[in-house]
Amino acid sequence: MLRNNYKRLSDIDLLSLVVKDDRLAFAEIYSRYWQALYKYAYKVCPDEMLCEDMVQEVFISLYYKNRETRIVHLESYLIKAVKYKVLNQLRKREFTDLQQRYIELIPEKEESQELEYQELLALTHRSINQLPPRCRQVFKMSREQGLSHAQIAAELSLSVRTIEKHISNAIAALRHLNEFSIWFAFILINY
Repeated sequence: MLRNNYKRLSDIDLLSLVVKDDRLAFAEIYSRYWQALYKYAYKVCPDEMLCEDMVQEVFISLYYKNRETRIVHLESYLIKAVKYKVLNQLRKREFTDLQQRYIELIPEKEESQELEYQELLALTHRSINQLPPRCRQVFKMSREQGLSHAQIAAELSLSVRTIEKHISNAIAALRHLNEFSIWFAFILINY
């Protein structure tokens, strides 16, 4: 198939060709979305090299996980994957108000995926409720109340390192939800 013919294909058609290791189909997806994904990442995290790396990681993941993951809306999937990568980077830093506003502008879930989202949300709540009491308390203070590690440490009279360990343990305990990949990331970030 000629390169120009790929431009006429839908995202779903391109994805089905990528599953068959069609590199030109993958190149077309990359060409369609790389710049928009980079621009979004850069608005939130203005570090050129870091943004390029994050977007590249999303495309690498798409290439290798496309066989395992059912993607209904490619653009939404890619945007949410970049959002997840950016938030992981920013989680290491404090959010600025501007960064938080950009993140909130990202469209949430597709209506067709509402049921899947609700099921995963219920599973996430059950899993969080099964965490050890202190770990659950720290995780909820971080996610529900939006408190920083230092604020939680001060309120509970614990070290910041202990708080970080509790949150790390909670996330590790919730990894079994990772089979839902992008929804898991979305819920974990927005919980």
